[in-house]
Amino acid sequence: MSEPKKSTSPVHLNVKPYGQGDQHFLGIPGFGATHGKSFGNMLERLPEHVTFHGMDPPGLGESPLPTKWTWQQITNHMIESVDHIVDSTGEPITLVGACSGSFHAMEVAKQRPDAIKELILLEPFGYTPWFLRVFLVPKLGYGVFHSLFGTPQGRGAISKGLAMAGVMSEYNPIASFANVPSKTVHNYLSLYYEIEQRGPDYFDDLSMTKRVLHGTKTFGAVKDSLPTWQRIWDDVSIITIADVGHQLTQDKPQEVNDIIFSPKDK
Repeated sequence: MSEPKKSTSPVHLNVKPYGQGDQHFLGIPGFGATHGKSFGNMLERLPEHVTFHGMDPPGLGESPLPTKWTWQQITNHMIESVDHIVDSTGEPITLVGACSGSFHAMEVAKQRPDAIKELILLEPFGYTPWFLRVFLVPKLGYGVFHSLFGTPQGRGAISKGLAMAGVMSEYNPIASFANVPSKTVHNYLSLYYEIEQRGPDYFDDLSMTKRVLHGTKTFGAVKDSLPTWQRIWDDVSIITIADVGHQLTQDKPQEVNDIIFSPKDK
C-alpha cells in the first residue's frame, strides 16, 4: 500500500501532551468523549518514561468541527496530529484507541503505518451492536437518539440501565454527552456504521504490534468481537482485566497503565 500524502487540512485538533517521558503515546477517546473524559484517571498516574498526547476528535472538546463530515476527512485531521508528533520526536508513536476511538486508531495506523510502532485497543467493538443501530433508522433514529443522549432525563435513564447491566460502575461516562451537540455525536455513529460495511478484514494488513484490552463485565458485543481480532491478526495479544466493565480507563486506571505503559526498548 502506498503511503498517502500528509494532510494539509486547515483544521488543527486539540492535542495536549502530559508527562515528559521519551516514549510517546497518542490517545483517541471513546464515543462522544474528550480525551480528558476517556483518559483523565490514567493521566494522573503516568510513569516518568511516558509522554501521553490526548486528542479531542473533530467537533469534540476543544477541537473544531471537521471541514467535511466524511470518514476520510476526519482521518486526515487525525493524521495531521500524528505527523506533527512524529516530526517533533523523530520516531514512531504508540496509538491508544478507547471504545470507538479504536476505529480511528486502526484507520490512522492503516494509512500511516510507518508512524505507528504499536496499536493498543481498549474495549473495541468489531461491529455496531443492535442497541446503537436503532438510532440509525431513517427519519426516526436521530429523534430517539437526541431524546436519550441530548436530555438530562434520557442520560439518566441510560446511566441507570448500564449500571444495572454491570458494564458501568459509579463512574458516569454518559454525562459527557451534555457538553456536545447530539447531531455531532450522531454523525459519528453514522460514520462508524458506514465504515463497518467494509468488514474487519480491511484491517488485516496492520503489521505493527497489537494489543486488545477488555473487561470481564463488558458489553457482549465487545466479547463477541474478540475472535474477530484473533482471526484477522494471529499475532494480537488479548488481555483480560477482571471485575470491570466497559470503562477500563476510568475504573481501573492503574492496572491499565501498568499494562500499556510497561517500559520497552525503543
